[in-house]
Amino acid sequence: MTAPDAPRRMSVTANGPRVAIVTGASQGLGAGLVAGFRRSGYAVVGTARTMPRSADANYVVVEGDIAEAETARRLVARAVDRFGRIDTLVNNAGIYLGKPFTEYTLAEEGFQKGTVRRNIALRSWQVQASYILTGEKKVFGTLVPRKAFNPHEHGWGAFELAVRVGDFSVEQGIYNYGFATAATSPRRAHEWVGGCNWYLNRMLRISVDYANTNFGGGASAAAGGNRPSERVFINRFQVNF
Repeated sequence: MTAPDAPRRMSVTANGPRVAIVTGASQGLGAGLVAGFRRSGYAVVGTARTMPRSADANYVVVEGDIAEAETARRLVARAVDRFGRIDTLVNNAGIYLGKPFTEYTLAEEGFQKGTVRRNIALRSWQVQASYILTGEKKVFGTLVPRKAFNPHEHGWGAFELAVRVGDFSVEQGIYNYGFATAATSPRRAHEWVGGCNWYLNRMLRISVDYANTNFGGGASAAAGGNRPSERVFINRFQVNF
């Protein structure tokens, strides 16, 4: 005898629905894929770190981090147990690797002033890193706090510290060929940025950043040769949909 609350397993018949698994199904492209599969008559099993409840008998939701093998095993087990088959897998979830990111770019751009045309080399690099103080895993997209902000239930959201260092420079030729003037146009900029992100819940984020940029060139010799450093304090309130 089957227990009243046991999940209903659909029999596999020639006329039964095909079954699709969609990861990253909670919002955006993933949610659109789920809706498209359902319109096409597919039964769907969707997963994401947090999922809205489903009232559709042919749409089963499984919460979890797909980067963990246990979530993948539960996902497949639910699909087979409920529908008896799997026909299609769409891996829409992004996985973020929490480690410092380094970028270096070397490029040449064509400049022209009057009849003078030259290619000028541009170089830039940056290194950035972040650390989540409250222990959540960094993901591609919106970070979801373990405990959303709710002081009555001792929930304070998630806190992330981030730093970035970068440098941009242009070769001396930009002055030599008359495309820029050393007294007004810096040839180099070196920046460092530090900040804190406060994720109140999956939709709301408050960011506080401080940036310092030092310049090479851009001022007259009498003024020291370098444009004064720029220091910027930025606050941002962000709503994710």
